[in-house]
Amino acid sequence: MEKFREEKINKLIRKELSEIFLREFEFPRDSLITVDKVEVDEKFKKASVYLSIFPEKAKKNLFPLLVKKIYFFQKELNRRLKIYSVPQIIFILSPTLKN
Repeated sequence: MEKFREEKINKLIRKELSEIFLREFEFPRDSLITVDKVEVDEKFKKASVYLSIFPEKAKKNLFPLLVKKIYFFQKELNRRLKIYSVPQIIFILSPTLKN
């Protein structure tokens, strides 16, 4: 039962953060941010959010901006998700594909 709940929360956070990036966050036009996966911890207190940023050169400017605005994303998730306790999000850069 816990595994099912964990997977459901992972999918929900991934979907909502993707929507926030798409509709409510201004980033450079030539850049793309994707939420690759989300992993909540066993107590549902923290969620590791793995992000890909394209093109590669945009990472050095865009990732620090996302980290700086993490409270905005957390606030939006808290507002959107109808769950008892929304996990604290932590952004992590996904390993990149060079292709």
